[in-house]
Amino acid sequence: MIPAVYSLSEIMIHRFDQAQQHLKEIIQRFRDTICLPPVAKLIPSTSPIQGIILSGSAAVKIFERYLNRQGFLVRAVCFPTVPKNAERIRICIHAHNTTEDIDSFVGCVHEFFRKDFLKSKM
Repeated sequence: MIPAVYSLSEIMIHRFDQAQQHLKEIIQRFRDTICLPPVAKLIPSTSPIQGIILSGSAAVKIFERYLNRQGFLVRAVCFPTVPKNAERIRICIHAHNTTEDIDSFVGCVHEFFRKDFLKSKM
């Protein structure tokens, strides 16, 4: 019985290691492929929690709504939780996300700024 339990724990550790490696890779892919205009800033982070800073609660809420409508669950973090003019979108990357998920998300972010949704909605 002990060898079977040991084998199962080895399998679980191996899968955890694979998931952790995958998560690191997709976080890096996100950071390498995101391209933001001067009105936005990517928060420095290597963790699964990423953030894009925009100035003003209205802008962040417009951005949140746009990404949510595209099928991405992100949250706006507004003043007074964060300093005024450092409002941000909180992005959580998970090990179950695929490279395609990351690419699609980045594409939606690029589309948002390319279409200049902030000017048209404010």
